[in-house]
Amino acid sequence: MVGSAGSKVQVAAADWRRQMATGPRYNARMQELVDHVVRTIRRAIPDAEVYLDSPDGQHFQAVVVSASFAGMPLVRQHQSVMNALKADLDANRVHALQLKTMTPEQFNASSQASERQEDRRP
Repeated sequence: MVGSAGSKVQVAAADWRRQMATGPRYNARMQELVDHVVRTIRRAIPDAEVYLDSPDGQHFQAVVVSASFAGMPLVRQHQSVMNALKADLDANRVHALQLKTMTPEQFNASSQASERQEDRRP
């Protein structure tokens, strides 16, 4: 991905939507862990839309979208997700988490901008 951090988020949002639309690509054990992580985040943040990927079942990449993040500093947004996963992190079920958090408005704006960028690609 080329460009500013903002454009990376924009491209990532569209990529997450595409990945989630392609269906399951994990074995049963990994899918169970992915489902567990998503449920855990949603228990802590009930309105969250969670996009999660893991290449190996221990290292995760997540985009968490929630209206509850509105007006909340980024560090607090991340803390709310990380606190939800504290037990899994402490038990090393989740070894690492690359995290992006945003409001639905930010997510939709970044997705629309990313789609416009894709339309311009040759």
